[in-house]
Amino acid sequence: MHKLIRNLFLNLLFILFTSQIGVAQMDSTETKSGNDLAWLVGHWEGEACGGICEEDWQPMTAGSMCGTFKLIVDGKVVFYELMIIDKAENGYNLNLKHFNADMTGWEEKDKVVNFPFKSVKENFLKFSGLTYERVGDNKLQITVFVEHSDDDYEIVVIDCVKK
Repeated sequence: MHKLIRNLFLNLLFILFTSQIGVAQMDSTETKSGNDLAWLVGHWEGEACGGICEEDWQPMTAGSMCGTFKLIVDGKVVFYELMIIDKAENGYNLNLKHFNADMTGWEEKDKVVNFPFKSVKENFLKFSGLTYERVGDNKLQITVFVEHSDDDYEIVVIDCVKK
């Protein structure tokens, strides 16, 4: 199971490095203040990939937000992610690193996984291959596009509740 989940996310990395679609400009509703992402802040829990997903986001300070993700399957941590969203000229950058349960990294020491910015509007943030959408007072939907090959892909949807 661990191998299947790891392969799923390694395939996601493949997508990100092979499908660098052009970066869109910010929607006209964007304030560039970072306050437009306040809806993302908090502790979120949902189910996906055969287990429990926990995602936490801190408020925007000093031009960046720090987030973590943890996947738990059968009561054991499968992997972690450390994520940073920072303000950029064209919108936002999202970079992340993966770690096994023992904190050994998946990516090389000086490499990160980058999700190119696409758009932002009220309660919605889109990167190439990843979207966040607040769908209620305490609900967040995270959608990840995972390509297995040129003609085979999977959409992983994590429906989260704010805890």
